[in-house]
Amino acid sequence: MGQKPSKSAPDSGSKRKSLSKPKALDAWRSHGPTKVAVERAQRTGVLNLSTRKLSRLDPGLLPTLASRLTSLDLAANRLEALPDDFGQLVALKYLNIASNRLHGLPVSIGQLQHLETLNLGHNQLTLLPVGLTTLARLKQLVVAHNHLRQLPLEIGNLKRLRLLDLSHNQLTEIPASLGFLVDLEELNLDHNALKQVPADLAAHTKRLRVLRLCHNAVGQIPNALLTDTPLAFLELEANPIDLKDFHAMPGYPEVSDASSYMG
Repeated sequence: MGQKPSKSAPDSGSKRKSLSKPKALDAWRSHGPTKVAVERAQRTGVLNLSTRKLSRLDPGLLPTLASRLTSLDLAANRLEALPDDFGQLVALKYLNIASNRLHGLPVSIGQLQHLETLNLGHNQLTLLPVGLTTLARLKQLVVAHNHLRQLPLEIGNLKRLRLLDLSHNQLTEIPASLGFLVDLEELNLDHNALKQVPADLAAHTKRLRVLRLCHNAVGQIPNALLTDTPLAFLELEANPIDLKDFHAMPGYPEVSDASSYMG
């Protein structure tokens, strides 16, 4: 009698391929509180992985949540980099990566076109990628306590930005293109190394109400900032500005509490 044909074994490669994402997710799910957070995120679109001592993000987690995640909190971890394909989280509106060890951001950050709030504070960033300046819906950008020495000229493309916090960096100048931030309401430049504020900053910032410039080396404030913007609060502590000349500037009386913050 002839032997019965043996059943062909399943292709091991395809099996591994089909199990890769679930295995990656199971790896995250096996860590107590992280398991709960990830499972909740699949239902709510909100994932909080702050203060978990994470040194990296498992790439397998991103595809699992890519289309549904709207809020991601990774603050106070030990992350030194984000995955190159981080930009696949295209539904994100809120992203907090503050208090990590990031030296840079992936180019794919520019794919997060629904992002409205981005907190990059307390990292080790030396520059911002140009891709970040394409985030057309961004309203709040915090990059305080980093090592920035310059800003991309394209930062003026963030037309919907309302809050920009660049305090505690190493900026020696700011580009005039900041003047194109037409929705900007608050700008924090405290604790940098600025020597001047470009007059063009007042070109289109017709909603600017709060400007913080403490602990810089600014010697003069452009008149246009006081006369052409609705500036209501100006902090100038620890700058080499002549108080008498400042008080004599047109528009000074409309800026509340300015004199009490003079250095």
